[in-house]
Amino acid sequence: MSCTLTYLLHMTRPPNPRWVLDCRNCLGSFTHSEIGDDRKLIDYLLPTSPEFPANGAEMECPLCKTKATYTRQDLRYQAQ
Repeated sequence: MSCTLTYLLHMTRPPNPRWVLDCRNCLGSFTHSEIGDDRKLIDYLLPTSPEFPANGAEMECPLCKTKATYTRQDLRYQAQ
C-alpha cells in the first residue's frame, strides 16, 4: 500500500471517541474504553459511561505502570 493511500484511509475514518482516565502518578491520560465501536449514531449523541463496581476498579496506567483505584466519576469523555 502506498503512503498516499495509507494517509487517505487514515484521514477518512476519524478515531472513535473514548472514555479516558487520568493517571494519579504521571498525570498522563489513558483509554478505558472506546465509544461507538459499532458506529451507531446513538453512541455519539448520548454516550453513557461504562459501569464500575461500587467501590471502584483497580486500573494500571500503561505509561508509568502505577496501579490505582478509579470510580465512574473519574472517567472523562474525549472526542479524539
